Amino acid sequence: MSAQELAAALPPEASAPGFRIVGTPTLRTGGSTWGADAEPEVCRPLWEARAGGSDRAVASASLSISHSDTALETRFLTFASLGPGQADAFVASVGKALASCASTSFVSSRGDRVTTQVEEVTEPTVAGYDAVSFRMRWHSEIDGFAADTYILVTTLRAGDATLTEVADISPGSRLSAARQGAFVPKLYPDPLKAQADSLREAQSRTAAG
Repeated sequence: MSAQELAAALPPEASAPGFRIVGTPTLRTGGSTWGADAEPEVCRPLWEARAGGSDRAVASASLSISHSDTALETRFLTFASLGPGQADAFVASVGKALASCASTSFVSSRGDRVTTQVEEVTEPTVAGYDAVSFRMRWHSEIDGFAADTYILVTTLRAGDATLTEVADISPGSRLSAARQGAFVPKLYPDPLKAQADSLREAQSRTAAG
């Protein structure tokens, strides 16, 4: 599927109850190289997923959405098209990385190396799809402001394409542990399943010509 076809399969606001769509889709040809500096190397599939999908993607389309529960949280939904068998291989590589990576590190925009904790989400994710989900958390200080960043990444395979949702929030670290816990991104399986169904149906239409 082309980036334009993937964008057309992204959900309209009416089909995403509880969510608000922010802006317009971002289209890209090829995969992302974000996270190439991640260590150790076995953990890099986690950063590919964090960036929206495999670095071997042929094309992708992304949409920014926010949930009505909190205005501080941002979610990015990405549909990505891959070659035959590569979507399955990518999801499997993320699962393999999770088995080896309780923590990983990356180089921030300021040039310092930041370590993030990684935790697999073992609760049921999306019925009918091969899916993996995990959380990341790291602490940072920029110009005197300290914040803890919480990330929730869910990626799944739908035919020769992947759907990846990334939830991102950075509350101030001066909040109590209980208050920070209230900001941890939640998993919403039902909207993810509806979005995955839309992606699979779009693939069927494309294949039928």
